[in-house]
Amino acid sequence: MARGECILEPGPNSWLNLSASLLSKEGKAIVTSDPDIQRGTVEALQALEPTNMDEYPFYFSDDEKESDIGMATLSMCIRENPYATMAELVARYSDARNVPYAHVATVLNEIRRSTGFTMYLRNRGDNTFQAVQWTPAKVPANMTLLPPPKRRA
Repeated sequence: MARGECILEPGPNSWLNLSASLLSKEGKAIVTSDPDIQRGTVEALQALEPTNMDEYPFYFSDDEKESDIGMATLSMCIRENPYATMAELVARYSDARNVPYAHVATVLNEIRRSTGFTMYLRNRGDNTFQAVQWTPAKVPANMTLLPPPKRRA
């Protein structure tokens, strides 16, 4: 797979399809238990799969070129499924950039907390773009994202 090519299909539990090099089996269980990726989930992922924050410098920085790459990828991931949960958004970004899930979750959770996410919509009347605030879909507490159990024949 080429870098920047996202093969994940949109869906509420798309992170289960990530390779083990991006998210371990234990990590998948942690994310499934909290698809909204709250602070405790990020800390659990970091403890399970620690990454050096300087190891992947192409994210979002003060340097315009690096920031553009990160924001363009984020915009692409949001555009592919505007109704995605935070877990799905992180999975799509992780898959597209081939960066460990825990690292992406840490950075995107910080962006969500500090500035929020922006989605650009095209105005069909005059072909301009309008920036609107985007928030990930919330999963109700009484809902599980695990696939239904298989029926025995």
